[in-house]
Amino acid sequence: DPNPWDMGRVEILKGPQGTLFGAASLAGLIRYVPNYPELGKWSGTAFYDYTSVEIGGTASSYAAAINAPMGDTVAMRVSGILQHLPGLLDSNNPSRHEQDTTTGRSWSGRAMMLWQPSDQLTVNAWYTRDRRTTDDLNLVTFADGTYTRDDAPAPSPAENGYSLATLDVRYAFDWATLVSLTGYQQKDSHNRMESSNLILPLAQAGISYLRSDRKVDAHGLLQGV
Repeated sequence: DPNPWDMGRVEILKGPQGTLFGAASLAGLIRYVPNYPELGKWSGTAFYDYTSVEIGGTASSYAAAINAPMGDTVAMRVSGILQHLPGLLDSNNPSRHEQDTTTGRSWSGRAMMLWQPSDQLTVNAWYTRDRRTTDDLNLVTFADGTYTRDDAPAPSPAENGYSLATLDVRYAFDWATLVSLTGYQQKDSHNRMESSNLILPLAQAGISYLRSDRKVDAHGLLQGV
């Protein structure tokens, strides 16, 4: 999901929405609307966050956004966020003694440009990229709910992300507004799963015998008027 940093609003649109957003939106969709660039206005914001988990690790987050006008008809907005994710689970296995194994990192960046040569014509172009990596799977395998695993002889790291380029062109007539939306999206996911806990005696002895690797890449183009 898109990181909500520097997001203007989130819209819940009932279906069908296929005219502008494609055949995959017949049942409706969730639309994330970012803060668009503003003409003639310099502005910026930033934040720092520190997280400490009582039974886990610590992590920091950083984010910033800036709006920069470039003449009377053009403006740019750039924003980004970097989050470190605190670990929670520990591993107590003959082949692996580690604390806070489920640490991770998430980052997102967005660049947007607005061109408004007249009151009728507005052109917004933007590009965003989002990545999330985790060192291990957030999985508790014991009925007592403890946060220490003895059945994971190896980690299960994962990396997921997407990139999105969008061109939004709008022309306002006296009687209606013509809208053209063009988008190209690329998504990728790479997960390496340690499943040796299916046979506990082997896993608890530190023997890694069952692993799976899944890698998925998907691309999509959208054009709506």
